[in-house]
Amino acid sequence: MIFLWIYKFLTTLARFVFWGFLKIRCFRGKEDRARLAERMGNARLPRPKGRLVWFHGASVGEVMSVQPLIKAWKKHHPHWHVLLTSGTITSAEMVERRYGDSLIHQFIPLDQPQWVGRFLNHWQPDQAIWIESEIWPNLVALVRKRAIPMAMVNARLSPTSIKRWRWAKYGKISDAIFGSFDYIWVQDPKHVPHFIALGAKNCAYAGNLKAVCDPINFDPKMKSMLEKSLQGRPIWLAASTHEGEEARLIAVHQKLLEGIPNLLMILVPRHPERSQKIQAILEKSRLRFVARSLEKTPRASDQVYLVDNMGEMGLFYALSPIVFMAG
Repeated sequence: MIFLWIYKFLTTLARFVFWGFLKIRCFRGKEDRARLAERMGNARLPRPKGRLVWFHGASVGEVMSVQPLIKAWKKHHPHWHVLLTSGTITSAEMVERRYGDSLIHQFIPLDQPQWVGRFLNHWQPDQAIWIESEIWPNLVALVRKRAIPMAMVNARLSPTSIKRWRWAKYGKISDAIFGSFDYIWVQDPKHVPHFIALGAKNCAYAGNLKAVCDPINFDPKMKSMLEKSLQGRPIWLAASTHEGEEARLIAVHQKLLEGIPNLLMILVPRHPERSQKIQAILEKSRLRFVARSLEKTPRASDQVYLVDNMGEMGLFYALSPIVFMAG
């Protein structure tokens, strides 16, 4: 427990460091300048009267996967208010499109004790539900200190996370953190023993939420227009790519073009703000390409279609017979 106290002490002292970190992220376009105060625990909206359940997911994937759970919660608890927090601009945009005014979205504060306390003082959730396994020690500790029932759903631990948490077992850090959850439901049965070993009290397999999500909506007219534009060309989709992956996938596409000259690669980066960097890679490769952000459709001569905007994954999943899921 001494390690958690040290962590809390250091993050308390680091308030101005965190503030500077947020400013740098703002400058890089990774934070919403108009909503930066939320990252410091300042709410932009009043807390509604009545009971409130709080869901937290790190980014787009978690925000999308929790939809069936939120739908079920609202069905069984129609008088509860729903607060959904996340930590990225893209996830906030996704919440606005997918949920509209049916819930409240806020950015999660950084794990600084005063900021977390400010957040909890304002929202006073009656139930906290974490999606997957983004663990912030101060946030977990302060939620538990207030005796707010807490669960983790769709939980998972990557091989890297398992190695990282093993050392925390010796100082009983993992016991204090994972033992704070009333329930942990994992997305794969092989994760159960890992969570129990790290201190989870009630852990069980419940399936993967992403498997029961509604299909992603798309515009049928846009699909028809693109199909007409492609004129039966073979296509493949590289979806949700991360930095470092695009260059390798482009190299693969160059190899494929040797055998399938009219093949089109639809490239959809996880973070559209990286478009200029990806375009530079494409220019270096000398492949002919066009960007979706310019509201253009691929021409017969284009070899890559760069989809550098948000909210159309459903369209390209429906359009492409072959999908390479990156990340």
